[in-house]
Amino acid sequence: MISQDTITYIKNKYANLIIYINADYNSYINYPVIYVIEKLVKINPIAYSGSNFRNTHTYMGSSKKLKKDIQILGNENFKKHIIFVFSKDITKKELRKIESSIQKIEGHKNSVFWYNETDIAGPGMTKGMYTGENRTIKMKESHEKQKHLIGDNRTVAQKARDVKMATYKGDKRTIAQRKRDIKIKEYKGRNRTERQKECDILKSIYVGENRTERQKEGDILKSIYVGEKRTDAQKIRDQKMVTYTGKNRTDAQKLHDAQMKLFKGKNRTEAQKLHDAQMKLFKGKNRTEAQKINDINNTNINCKYVSLINDNGENIQAKSIRLLCRTYHLYRPAIIALTKGRIKKYKGWAIHN
Repeated sequence: MISQDTITYIKNKYANLIIYINADYNSYINYPVIYVIEKLVKINPIAYSGSNFRNTHTYMGSSKKLKKDIQILGNENFKKHIIFVFSKDITKKELRKIESSIQKIEGHKNSVFWYNETDIAGPGMTKGMYTGENRTIKMKESHEKQKHLIGDNRTVAQKARDVKMATYKGDKRTIAQRKRDIKIKEYKGRNRTERQKECDILKSIYVGENRTERQKEGDILKSIYVGEKRTDAQKIRDQKMVTYTGKNRTDAQKLHDAQMKLFKGKNRTEAQKLHDAQMKLFKGKNRTEAQKINDINNTNINCKYVSLINDNGENIQAKSIRLLCRTYHLYRPAIIALTKGRIKKYKGWAIHN
């Protein structure tokens, strides 16, 4: 596959490094070699040249097209020829340089008979080799695409993204964005609100051995039902989650999506607006007596009294933790933690034994 003139030229030039010519591909394992892969099915391209520093006999080169053809036609339709075997004193850089010289002399890059798309050195050579005319076909195609997708040639989606990126900056940020920026800066360290600080305390409490029985059970369940251990029902649900996305969503789901987009802001119906107003209205102190009674009834579990005492000797008690918290402006999870002995005091209050 390599002409005798080229073999003679390389042999004379690198006589001090070459130890064998035209060896069996199973010989000289772990020696640096230059090889040729021959495709026995005579359909172009029919050959590939390369080098291997360890002479791994199963290695058939880095060409993606060659690998694809081997998968389709099978290994039996490809034969490996060892052209040169080199001394172990040769460096990777020198080996790649010799490989490149052979490919340039034989014209592998521009030949329809060879899989090689380039005749320059691969890994082991100096950086910056893949520049200008030496760039691979894939690199050139990618470079051309990058050239086209600039200025007026950018796609509609890219232009829309550019506009957004340029619009919402500095003074042009929306009111919602500015408020969010202020909150992020404001509620840090000492500036965190009382509720945020209380939440931080609770998060630090329920870790490790201090997690409740229910939390521990949840942790165990999460660790059990993963991968192949997921139940049939969970696997079916996972499949549905993957299936009903994008174009695969059902007509009912698409209709629901459209409605979700439609009934927003000013487009909400009168009934929806009325419901929104009611949701805002009946909160905290504005809740109706019937709602307050219902809240108390829902939290009267086993009718146990919660009794707290502070440093001044003041004693408060209630049948419902929720009622207790609403009446005295306390934080319910913190009171639960206090009653279960997880914290000793909360806002000056302690559990009354």
